[in-house]
This record gives sequence, C-alpha cells and structure tokens, in this order.
Amino acid sequence: MQSEVNQEENLNRIITVPNLLSFFRLCLIPVIIWSYCVKKNPLLAGEILLLSGLTDLADGYIANNFCMAG
Repeated sequence: MQSEVNQEENLNRIITVPNLLSFFRLCLIPVIIWSYCVKKNPLLAGEILLLSGLTDLADGYIANNFCMAG
C-alpha cells in the first residue's frame, strides 16, 4: 500500500506542466526540420520555432512561480 502511494507521488512530481511543455518542444524538432527541409518553407519553420520559444518562456515562468522544489 505504501509503495503505491510513493509511486503516485513520484508520478505527480514528473508529470507537471513545465515538463509537458518541454516534451512538446522536443516533439516540435522533427516538425521544424520537416517544414524547413521537406516543405521548403522557412517561414513556417520560423513560426514553429517562435512557438517553441514562447513555450520555453511559459515553462520557465510556471516552474519558477508555481512548482515547489522537492
């Protein structure tokens, strides 16, 4: 019983909004490469990169202001 509670606590520490935003940014890497190299659309690649930068700002803000260091 106790180990189940500890596992749930650990999972709650891992799945946070900042971590999800970081995972989203990692998933954008192939999309950026595809839009630039395959679709030959540097404007789209730049817009996706800008979106990635905005999620990085949000990630830092949320991590600094709402997440507690454990």
